[in-house]
Amino acid sequence: MTRPWCRIESFDDLARHQAAILERIEQLPSGGNLFLLHPFLLLEDLGVELGEDFKRGLVAKQPALATLSEQPYRALRAGGRTPQAVQVRLRGLFHPEGHPPARKRAPKARAPGTPR
Repeated sequence: MTRPWCRIESFDDLARHQAAILERIEQLPSGGNLFLLHPFLLLEDLGVELGEDFKRGLVAKQPALATLSEQPYRALRAGGRTPQAVQVRLRGLFHPEGHPPARKRAPKARAPGTPR
């Protein structure tokens, strides 16, 4: 195994390196899709090493991370340079609370004269 270019031990480390990691993910065909399939494998492939305590904390907040299958990730990764029809664009990696805060949505527009 090659030496990682980045080691993440905390959310402070993640915040410090997130922009560079997102940039590397964006350069891959279907990089965002790969992250959704198996974020730990993608980060490992990119040379990002997650500390064991940090990784355990992520799994504690998002238990589904412990049950991800490697097969879909490996299949997409082996698919070459052809991007998927639907592309996922990441704005961040992991949220300290285990999930991102809900975004407020603008109210739907109504036709003039439509009752509220």
